[in-house]
Amino acid sequence: MKHKGKKLEEKHWLDDLEKAERLAVLLIREIDRIVFDLEFRKDILFSLWSRDRIRAPLLRVLSSRYYEIKAELLILFPTDVFQMVDDFYRALDEFIFYVSYTEDMPQNLAQKFEAYLEDIKELGPALIEKLRELAPNSQVELAAFLPETPDLEEAIASD
Repeated sequence: MKHKGKKLEEKHWLDDLEKAERLAVLLIREIDRIVFDLEFRKDILFSLWSRDRIRAPLLRVLSSRYYEIKAELLILFPTDVFQMVDDFYRALDEFIFYVSYTEDMPQNLAQKFEAYLEDIKELGPALIEKLRELAPNSQVELAAFLPETPDLEEAIASD
């Protein structure tokens, strides 16, 4: 093959450890994005549902690349991590299924939305911690799962 004077470089193949690390980073970023976007866009998503029964924006926020990942990549994770990943995405899938087919009134949608969001938020931190162990060299910054910081008033009162 000619490449107009550019030397062809040898293709670098990733070993299983590198694949698992990259997949872990992808999932960390995706989990954080989903939770952050649900919280950040909640009001507009409820408004669209209340006014026009539009579900597409909510389904877009809930979309995930996880469902397209081949099993050959997922089995690179240790069993406990894979189970945690599966638990998270099962909870997300229940949320997606509900949103896809519900005819609930806005108040019921808001209540169920909060319950589903709480479910995935409870599963997120421990899963992200395990995934970070598989990608120790990555510096993924999180928006939804920031470390808890003490309240300023509590900090002043304790001094």
